[in-house]
Amino acid sequence: MLLQMGALISVLFGALTVGYIFSGKITEIKRWGVVKISVLFTVLMLFSIMLNNAVLGNYFNDWVQETYMESNPSASLSTFEWFLVGGLFIGSQMFMNAIVLLVFSLIGLFVGSKLRRKRD
Repeated sequence: MLLQMGALISVLFGALTVGYIFSGKITEIKRWGVVKISVLFTVLMLFSIMLNNAVLGNYFNDWVQETYMESNPSASLSTFEWFLVGGLFIGSQMFMNAIVLLVFSLIGLFVGSKLRRKRD
């Protein structure tokens, strides 16, 4: 839980910093600039999540099986069913990260760009 909170805070502070530093450019491209930057950031992070799961390979599969078996101790799944469960784990992880990253980056970029504009 603490690791997840650290990740959320780092996304928010990172977006605040980028919004503060590049506030001039963000105001030049109007409010859609913040949305475009946030969507690009979210897509890049989702790509990073997919690569991370691919690099982990068997460790990720073992983690999925352990987690699933803790929830369903009497389950007996075939290889294809384990493949589907792994896909569901990755899909749910990407969906939740996409929502959180998009919202936090939008908030951070918007607030960061407003902070800089008030000081200038």
